[in-house]
Amino acid sequence: MAPPESNDSPRAVAPPGLERWLAARLSRYTLLGLLLPWLGVGLRHWAAGAGFAPADDPDLMRWNYAAWGWTVFHLSICVAMATGCWVVMVMKGPPRSADSYPPDGRHSPLKKGPDRPS
Repeated sequence: MAPPESNDSPRAVAPPGLERWLAARLSRYTLLGLLLPWLGVGLRHWAAGAGFAPADDPDLMRWNYAAWGWTVFHLSICVAMATGCWVVMVMKGPPRSADSYPPDGRHSPLKKGPDRPS
């Protein structure tokens, strides 16, 4: 899915970018990334206990360590991405633009005249 299109209106709040698109989905990605390796470990332990794929204890422990490693890695990546999204959203802030009215005494901001020396 692509991020939503931005609105280029000068009065609108800063257009949502990739940071808001990612932040909205980060909780789902975190949960999915945490459940899948442990689902695999549970399936492997069940298969070893049921006799479908016999395994000794060191092999099962290796699966556990791999799942713990993935869990810590995945959580650290998700925390880093959430922090990055938050920083971008805070630093982006609302747009700052001047009003569209010309200064007093000037009819056109592009014309050169007595009120605008060359």
